[in-house]
Amino acid sequence: MNLQRWEQHGSSVDLPPGAPERLLAELDIPQSSVVGVFSPTPDFFAIPLAARVGSRGQVYSIQLTDDVSLKPASNRAFPGLVQIRHKENGRLPLEDGAVDIALWAFSFRTLRHVGSMLDETRRVLRPGGRLAVVDWIRQEEAFGPCRDDRVSAATCERCLSAGGFGLVGQRSLNESHYLIVGRRPMGDAKGSTWDNFTISFRPGTEGRF
Repeated sequence: MNLQRWEQHGSSVDLPPGAPERLLAELDIPQSSVVGVFSPTPDFFAIPLAARVGSRGQVYSIQLTDDVSLKPASNRAFPGLVQIRHKENGRLPLEDGAVDIALWAFSFRTLRHVGSMLDETRRVLRPGGRLAVVDWIRQEEAFGPCRDDRVSAATCERCLSAGGFGLVGQRSLNESHYLIVGRRPMGDAKGSTWDNFTISFRPGTEGRF
């Protein structure tokens, strides 16, 4: 599934009202943190994050989209929030190691270049920084994307490992969504192993990232 199809069918996320707050509690993000939120709809998590880190921290709300005509902009309501539109195979306007924690919020099924996006996420994360992925459990439900459009937790773990991240842990946020946390290694000696990495999201369909 590509970004255009996601946006045409609506980008709202079916989550319980307290989901951002629960996620923040699970991640235990300090107030002085610099956080990058990667998502088709990043503000759903970025705004509560900006309220949490306050003036001591910084939150980059990074909207994954093909339309990158707008320049990065600060949000007056939340001084620590910067909104960025980003093409997934492009380079973010952030320095190497600028971010303490990166959050991928319901991003996997919209991406065409998972490897490129993981490489860029690893670049902007500081050594030892965390990558948290929240996404749909691969199951049939009366709401949300169909099962075949969901990326399983096991597939997510494989992608993070191929992208050079160490696995910290996995848990369920609720009956519909999982949370996986990886870490950029200190020294980054491993790097990524995407050259020969293939994976199937739909039966009979292979994708190379």
